[in-house]
Amino acid sequence: MTIQNRPHLIFDGNCEAALQLYQGYFGGDIYLLRAQDTPMSDEFPPDKKSIIMFASLTGGKMDITAGEMSPIEGFKQGNDVMSFLSFTDSKEIRECYDHLKDGGEELDPLKEAFWGDQFGVVKDRYGKIWMLTLPTEKQ
Repeated sequence: MTIQNRPHLIFDGNCEAALQLYQGYFGGDIYLLRAQDTPMSDEFPPDKKSIIMFASLTGGKMDITAGEMSPIEGFKQGNDVMSFLSFTDSKEIRECYDHLKDGGEELDPLKEAFWGDQFGVVKDRYGKIWMLTLPTEKQ
C-alpha cells in the first residue's frame, strides 16, 4: 500500500493566479471547483459563491492541491499549508485518521464526501492539519 502526500495550499482569494504561476514551471493541468458549482452552493452568501473550494495542479513535475477555504480560525500566513494524504486502501485510511486524531481534534469526520471519495480532516495533537482521502476508484 502506498500513501501519496502532496502539499495543500490555502489562498486568500488568489488561488487561480497562484496555480497559473506554478503551472509555468511544474507544468500539468489545473482543475478548479468553485462553491457555486457544488451541492453546498446555497450555504454560501452571494459574494462567496465564486471562492475556490478545491483546486489541483496535476500531471506535471509535481502535484499540488489548493483552495480558498480557510481553516476554522480564518486565513493567516502560517496556517496556509496542510498535508493532503491520498490512500489506496480503506482500512489504511481509517487507521491513519484514527491515529492522527488521538489526542488531537476531528475537524471533518471521515466519511463519503459529495464527490464520492472518502474524505476527512483532522488536527493532530501538535496542531498540524491533515486531509485524508480515498479516491472512489480505489475503494
